[in-house]
Amino acid sequence: MKIALAGRKDSTHISHFGRADFFRIYDQFQGRYILREIRFNEPPCNGLEHDPERLAQAVALIEDCAAVVASDIGPGAQRLLIKLRIYPFEREGEGPIGIELALQSVHTRLAKSRPRTIAQSVGHLTDQEP
Repeated sequence: MKIALAGRKDSTHISHFGRADFFRIYDQFQGRYILREIRFNEPPCNGLEHDPERLAQAVALIEDCAAVVASDIGPGAQRLLIKLRIYPFEREGEGPIGIELALQSVHTRLAKSRPRTIAQSVGHLTDQEP
């Protein structure tokens, strides 16, 4: 199962979906998460408004992933992701959640049961996971 993490060039933290310069694509292999590739993105958000075409391109960039983790995912991006059955997870809290912890949390949640409605589809991750 591939999981995308939103990132920015100027930070090591998980980024806002609309401001992501790239997505790190991870896959599970023998119980560990392996960084498979980095896909570069043209961010659709300039801080004030979103470019719908770029937003659609960002979603299409990760269409082969089961889930995406970002610090925030706006409602427009959520709708596009869910339509492609990519489950959006927002990272909550002020502390730094580890990449491995985020990946394991998403994998565990999706392995237990897939959301059945749009309202159930947006997950939230905290620093107190797993």
